[in-house]
Amino acid sequence: MPVDIPMPWWLCFLVVALPGVWYLGRAICARALGSDSLRESTLVVAVAIWLLGVHVCGLIGGEFQSALVLGTLIPGIAGYALRCRGPLPGGKPMDENVLLAALGGTAFIGTAVVFYDFHDKLYGIQGHFSLTAHILNGIYPPRDIAFPEKLLSYHYGVATLFASVTAILRCSVDQAIDLMTLVLWFYTLLLFGRLGIRLWGGPAGAPAAIICAFGGGIPWIAGFGADISTNMLGLLHVAEARVNLPITSFFFQHAWTIGLPEALVFILCLLRIEEGRANRWTAALLGLLYGSQAYSNGTLFLALGPSAVVFLAWIAWRRCSDTAVKRGATMAVVALGFGLVLGLSTSSLLAFATGQTGVNPIRIAPGGVAGTPWNDLVWNAASFGLMLPAGIVGLATRGSLGLFFGLLIAGGIFVVNVFKMPFSEDMVKFATVANIALLIQSVGAYTWLRRHSVAASRILMIGLIVHGISFHGALFLNEPGPLSIAAWRNSFTAGIHPDDLRTIAWLRRNVDAADLVLRRMPEAFPYGIIGGLPQFMCTALSLTYGHPREDLERRWAFLENPSSDIDSYHRLGVRYVVANLSPEAADRFGLIVESWVRENVAPIVHRAGDVVVCDLNQARGR
Repeated sequence: MPVDIPMPWWLCFLVVALPGVWYLGRAICARALGSDSLRESTLVVAVAIWLLGVHVCGLIGGEFQSALVLGTLIPGIAGYALRCRGPLPGGKPMDENVLLAALGGTAFIGTAVVFYDFHDKLYGIQGHFSLTAHILNGIYPPRDIAFPEKLLSYHYGVATLFASVTAILRCSVDQAIDLMTLVLWFYTLLLFGRLGIRLWGGPAGAPAAIICAFGGGIPWIAGFGADISTNMLGLLHVAEARVNLPITSFFFQHAWTIGLPEALVFILCLLRIEEGRANRWTAALLGLLYGSQAYSNGTLFLALGPSAVVFLAWIAWRRCSDTAVKRGATMAVVALGFGLVLGLSTSSLLAFATGQTGVNPIRIAPGGVAGTPWNDLVWNAASFGLMLPAGIVGLATRGSLGLFFGLLIAGGIFVVNVFKMPFSEDMVKFATVANIALLIQSVGAYTWLRRHSVAASRILMIGLIVHGISFHGALFLNEPGPLSIAAWRNSFTAGIHPDDLRTIAWLRRNVDAADLVLRRMPEAFPYGIIGGLPQFMCTALSLTYGHPREDLERRWAFLENPSSDIDSYHRLGVRYVVANLSPEAADRFGLIVESWVRENVAPIVHRAGDVVVCDLNQARGR
């Protein structure tokens, strides 16, 4: 993106600390997981440690720059200190077939990552792109970009990660998001493969990577869309309920970009506890990963913790004579308790659960997810497809760890069918938790079926992955339609006037955390998206965060009929008014600003061509 990063250039020297962070992650993985999954888990754990350091330092210091410095140097120096004490034993080599599957799977989604911005990345002014730019303005913890007097009541850990990468590598936000998405997707496939090997043996590794990464439902039984792209993407509905999308789609809702690989390492920790090979490092890693989900992926935080506690209590009771299992389960429960405290104390999850106005946004869904019993049945069949029967078969092929997956499956299906959130589809993310567990268990069904019929196992695999392959096939082929690469990539950022770009750059260096910027629509969009600037302009997505509809309607009405009364701007919390003074622009705010300047009411503090910024904090009588 063409706007400069408002962070000092010398932050790039922090790159020398990153190998230390990686080594710290490797040391913890070596002690917690042994050599079994060391190579697949190290980077994910290192990222989790780095993210925790930056996040906690940001909460303590109240700004981002020093948080990045301390949050990078502290774990980096610790890692180098460990390295000076001697090398760690090496991990087992990666399975070659899993590695090839991971490379192929990453190449397959590569075009969508590099050439396409969709889902949460460019979701109006409240997506991960704008949130990352907002943090890069030095603001931490981040504010609600439309109502900056309030802290953001949502999980934003991955935006903190993107901002950290951007500041250190001096790349654009766009490039940082693409880089981390590709890297973490690759490691997610490696972890799926390693988990398949641990659960069902070596031959299950590559199939696990493919099935779990590209698995999805069969949305086409819900009806057909108007064009080939809609059908390939599976953007279909049952009544008013959209059929749940595959993992390859949700990974781009970037809370899953970091949350999913962390969850897989979490599961590997549970597996080691079940095997009686856990130690205090295993428990500590489990607690760390669980706590990190609160500010990285709230859905996984709510799903993994309770399911893990029930599972650990079950195996401790069922195998009470096995001292190693009992000790590991006890340490893990204690660590999960610390993770719960860590997560709730370092996130705004509770604020999101009750809404900004104190009103709980969660409701009982009348008639279920799609309104009627028949529609509910069709929606579940379309969303889960072959995953559901194959996952149930897979549960029968595994021991007590099956209870953990069974709880994720049952809990996810129950929540999505019973509860809803007005103005938001976030409840379907619990169906995605069930999808992940079902896909992992489907590998067991595939492995069992392959021993009896190779042809039948291949049919099952095709049936499981057809939606995920189709979804990214639509992007790979660049089919025209609702998610066309060319149409969406440039929809918010093309045609930005250079005067606006210079104004955005100035504002990013001068706006405080709670300063509200008013720019008319549609010019306001790049101010929020690429500038991360608190915006008077707001979208209906603010309803999801609990803001009253009347507040939004008041703003929309003001933008339609602006007033020249400066007190009305003060009452609405506006500090900066950005306007175009060119007569050709026909900007009503331009006429208002000119009258203020003419009457010496408020000064112009920045000018870029015809675009000016008026500071209402310096208004006469303020």
